[in-house]
Parts: sequence; C-alpha cells; structure tokens
Amino acid sequence: MTNQLPTGNDIFIKTDQRFIEIAYKQIVIDGGIEFPPHDKNAFQTLIRDVTHESTYYLVRALFHMMGEQPFKWALHENCLRLCKEYDIYPNNYFFYKSEPKCPHSVTSGLEYLTVAEIKPLLKERGLKVSGKKSELIERLNNQVSFDEIANDCLPKYQEKLADYERKSIMHQYELLISMLVFRTHFLRRKNEIHDRMKKGFFSGKFIIKGIELPVDKKRKEADIKLAKLIDGKGYDDVIINNRISKFLPIYPSGSSFIKTDIIKNK
Repeated sequence: MTNQLPTGNDIFIKTDQRFIEIAYKQIVIDGGIEFPPHDKNAFQTLIRDVTHESTYYLVRALFHMMGEQPFKWALHENCLRLCKEYDIYPNNYFFYKSEPKCPHSVTSGLEYLTVAEIKPLLKERGLKVSGKKSELIERLNNQVSFDEIANDCLPKYQEKLADYERKSIMHQYELLISMLVFRTHFLRRKNEIHDRMKKGFFSGKFIIKGIELPVDKKRKEADIKLAKLIDGKGYDDVIINNRISKFLPIYPSGSSFIKTDIIKNK
C-alpha cells in the first residue's frame, strides 16, 4: 500500500486546519523567516483560508502582498549556496541554473543577440549572413573584439538579468508554498501512520517501508546529495526502528514521502 502525493489543492481541501498551522509554525516561525513589512492579519488570513484556492493563487497573492520583495530564509539561502557550490539542482532548484551570466567574450556576448541583430555585424564586414545562429557566431568570433559588441550585448544581458531576478523572487515564494504544502501532507500522513500502528490490523502488521524518491535517476541522486549536505544524514535517519524520526521535506521542493505496507499474517 503506497500513498501517492496529492496535488496542492487536494492537500488543503482534505487536510485538517491544524496541520496547516503546525507546518506554518515549523517552517515560517521556527525557521526564522523574515518577511518584508506587510499586513500580518491579512497574511494569516490568506494562509488559513486557502482551502478553496489553488497554490498558484497563493503564490501570486503572497508575492504581491509582500510588495514583490524577497524575504530572508536561511534554509533556502543555504540550499541555494550548496546547489551552486556542488553543481546540483534537484527539483525546483533547477530554475537557478538559468541565471544569466555576464558576457566577457565575443562568443558569450553574441549569445545575447538575436540572429537579426547579428546579421548586420556580419554584413558590415563582408561576411556571409546565412546559416544557424551558432554558425553566425563562429563566423564573427574572430572578426570583432568584445569591446566592439559590448554596447549591443550588455543591455540585453541587463534585461535578461532583471527578468531573472524578478522571477527568482516569485520562485522563492513558490518554494515556500511548496514546502508548506508538502510538510502539511507529511504531518497528516505521520498522524495517520501513528493511528494505524496504535490500532493495529487483524490481517497483519502495519510497517513503514521507507522513503519514496523521484524515479528519474539524476533527480534522485541530486535530491539525496542535497538532503545529506544540509544536515549530514539526509534521508538515512528519517525512519529508525519503524518510526518516523525526522520531518519531511528536508529542504524546499524536496519531493520525498513515506511508503507504508501491511505484512499479512501467515
């Protein structure tokens, strides 16, 4: 018997309000999250009255409520640092691989220009203007210096960077809501498992089989590595002696959950 994760909407609709409040306390209050100045009553109402709203709505509502400003979240900041240091980007942290890099060479600079913008540079130098973008860049690479194209490519880089920074703030709220959703589900499952173990089954023994992780090999490896980098143990000590000893998810956007089964009596 394996319970699959429901969608964010299903979790909020089916979950007792107390689990949402516990998840909020663990992640936001105990986690030391510091939000920009905001209407605290409106924020609490938004969190508590989302049983009929989508998580997408909640992310956007929080984002605008906080004036589209980032917030301080030590756990997330540490995860992002580890992702960059070890070049691992599990689950929703893959978004951060798209951060624009400041161009320092002709090739990297031309990548920010469109084919239509590169062709005039070729034409000015009497070079062919046909071909794919990669071919145009290669053709122009040894014909110009970075200083000659800087005024064309740097504004494009700044535009992309500004767009990325705004999206990264929204993504921070998405990670927070995701962690609240999955923690809420985990708390409910943990409570259900405790009740089932306490009551027992006539047909057999109720056991915790372990942790379910992403099926994709690369995602699974990245997930396990980041979880272990965070506290040294990762998923190794989540289940001890058929008991849940650690809260999931371990990090924002972690997608692990508890698997259970019943061993039938012989």
